Amino acid sequence: MTTPKITYAHLLTEPNPKHVESLIKFFESGCQQRGTGGFGVEIEHLPVHNSDDTAVTYYESNGIEALLNRIRPYYDENKEYWENGRLVGLARDGISVSLEPGGQLETSIGILHKPEELATLYGTFRREVDPILEELGFRLVNYGYQPKSSYADIPVNPKDRYKAMTAYLGRVGQFGPCMMRCSASTQVSIDYVSEQDAIAKLRLGTVIGPILAWFFRNTPYFEGRENPYPLLRQRMWDYLDFQRTNVIPGLFDPRFGWEDYAVDVLSTPMMFADLTHTPEALAVPGTDLHHPAFYENANDVYPDRGLNAYEINHVISTHFNDVRLKNFIEFRHWDSLPVARAERLTEIIGSLFYDPTNLERLESYFDGIREEDVFEAKANLQARGSQAIPYGNSLEFWQEFLGLEGVLADEPGDPKHPDVFQAGPSDGTLFHMVTEGKKRVRKSPEERKREIIAAAGKLIGEKGYYGTSLKDIADAIGMSQPGLLHYIGNKERLLSLLVTDNYDQQGTPADFAKSGLPGSDSDGMLFPAYLRFLVRYNAQRRSLLQLYMVLETESFNADHPLHEYFENRPDLTWEHYSRFAWKLPPQIGGWDNMRPIVRQCIEAMDGIQLRWTRKPPIDLYDEWLVFERMIFPSPVWDGYR
Repeated sequence: MTTPKITYAHLLTEPNPKHVESLIKFFESGCQQRGTGGFGVEIEHLPVHNSDDTAVTYYESNGIEALLNRIRPYYDENKEYWENGRLVGLARDGISVSLEPGGQLETSIGILHKPEELATLYGTFRREVDPILEELGFRLVNYGYQPKSSYADIPVNPKDRYKAMTAYLGRVGQFGPCMMRCSASTQVSIDYVSEQDAIAKLRLGTVIGPILAWFFRNTPYFEGRENPYPLLRQRMWDYLDFQRTNVIPGLFDPRFGWEDYAVDVLSTPMMFADLTHTPEALAVPGTDLHHPAFYENANDVYPDRGLNAYEINHVISTHFNDVRLKNFIEFRHWDSLPVARAERLTEIIGSLFYDPTNLERLESYFDGIREEDVFEAKANLQARGSQAIPYGNSLEFWQEFLGLEGVLADEPGDPKHPDVFQAGPSDGTLFHMVTEGKKRVRKSPEERKREIIAAAGKLIGEKGYYGTSLKDIADAIGMSQPGLLHYIGNKERLLSLLVTDNYDQQGTPADFAKSGLPGSDSDGMLFPAYLRFLVRYNAQRRSLLQLYMVLETESFNADHPLHEYFENRPDLTWEHYSRFAWKLPPQIGGWDNMRPIVRQCIEAMDGIQLRWTRKPPIDLYDEWLVFERMIFPSPVWDGYR
């Protein structure tokens, strides 16, 4: 008996090794060598008539085709996309416009370096398109599903691909035609730096995606009535075609890698074969370049060679997992969102996946997560709505843990109906809400961090590191501990924020050089003058200085998180000061001879600052001047102070 090797290939298929290698090289090409990567954002829009909110189709007079032809002058002629003699796509640097099956208009924007760039680029698109829309008599709305029309009322656009998908998905799944013709999404893409990083981000995106989908849900309607499903688009995709949707098979196996993903993708039937960029097919007259491929995978369709870039992208595009790997990572969970909410979503994705502290925190929390846990979390959200406990925690917990303050129903999906949101009572069944009063004011992550640093500095300065708990700090600013951990990672990271990222970054020689004060000439600063500047600066931040003194005293304990920092502080200070140009008396003989003097300054300043925090009070600056005259005596330092 021969026992076959079980892989992630469909059991009776054998992917071509050359095709597998092509996909692996494609994934490798996506590795980015930068600390934080960029973003790609896709926002799909539902076109609806101004008169009755029903769907606008591609073919009707003054419909989607007319819109594309009217906005053509704003885009590059050589980047137009035509099929069967009809215009179906436009592009220029930074943005492309394409069509989903039911004529949904998709804008793909990127690469963005900061989330806030989205509003700028999208705003340009809207300034161009909105006057034309007004003339044509329809508008673009941001819901997850058409508000008034049924899938049966909407024909698919002229792409051959969508005719094949209609025939296939209309038979194998429950919601195929609904998804294709009436739904709309927001997708966010990020970079990765290695195979390990890519797999980790695929897993984490798959795990937290359903939770984020809840907080960014935006589907008040389904088939012309109130939407009965907490997460409609998730339900549609999960029941669409299990061999190409939902969780990537094997993703949570610790052995899973790019090859496994490639094998799964290549062994799945493609639904639709595209040979328009296959030279061998183009060379044979009469070859059907577009045809359904319900029983064909890549090995059946493409030649025995490495795949070209177009073929690779086509094969991958026939997979619709919750998170999809290309030469970037594409998160696909979310309903269509107005740009303000899309920007907020992008900001959160950046915070969770590009901040090393947050990424490490997520990986640690979800260590050992299984595929079954993700399925259970999805089902829990669908069954219990706002009372759900995905992964055993309430939605209130996840709101704090993932930094999701103020994300629900911030902006209406359709300005014509500003009172309609998918956000309702606790039973999770009714999804219309009329807003009352003012919108919540959302604090930025930077504002939150400043609050945390201020509260932590005050408490630790009074009670010490060991005497202050994270709960104390969270209570002081009205947050939960999970919410606090979202911003700081852990208690030791908080110390880094307080000392190395805050205290050490203020009152520096670089700040002195910019001050314009006597002795601050950057070509040769006066060292005693800088120290007087530093003393004045420290006198204005008494609580932070008190914190520093408390931590320095506590750090004599070898187990203290800052023990090594304070032990190495003289060397670190010397190295930092050595980066700047100083004007010194000739008798000193150059900066290298200043090391004992710098050490004396540190020791004297520590002692004075410690005395300053006690009673009776002293004047910090006046006290330093006494020591200055001893450390920088006359006549050597005359003219150099």
